[in-house]
Amino acid sequence: MSANSNNAMVIAQGDASRVLVYETLYMWNPLDAKMYPLLADGDPVWNDARTEITVKIKADAKWNDGTPVTAKDVAATYHAHVDYNSSTGAEMKSYIADVVAQDDSTVVFKLTTDDSGEAVNPVLAERYLPMLYIMQENYLKTVADRNNNDAEAIKMDKMDDLVTSGPYKKYFDNDQNVV
Repeated sequence: MSANSNNAMVIAQGDASRVLVYETLYMWNPLDAKMYPLLADGDPVWNDARTEITVKIKADAKWNDGTPVTAKDVAATYHAHVDYNSSTGAEMKSYIADVVAQDDSTVVFKLTTDDSGEAVNPVLAERYLPMLYIMQENYLKTVADRNNNDAEAIKMDKMDDLVTSGPYKKYFDNDQNVV
């Protein structure tokens, strides 16, 4: 696969250029060790048992096709990573059992719990909030359909027709450049 793939399921958080087209719920600032909302509206909220994290989505967050970013997009992104066994999904499913859209603007991360009902590792679960590049649910369906729902083909799809939430979109690319 070209290094110029737009596929957020096969890129790492270190690929800073992807931040320009895909956004995460939060941005991690290593200078003060805090998360700041990007697509999220406010801080994540833990339930009393610390087994669920609730995140609100900004009403102003939009995809470049004009549709709103929703909690369903967040849930679909998580499920795509798990269902297609991306490296992110393979690691994330150990700590996050499910991601559910409670309504259009509220998403709940349900953490994996041990036999006593305690979250297996709430710190690692929360760590994914600023790492998971959110993808549009409808676009993920398009990619799955054109690849016959084949996990390996989906991970190899360059996603040249990507739908983005960041401030930029792809204009041109070849094996050496992405503009």
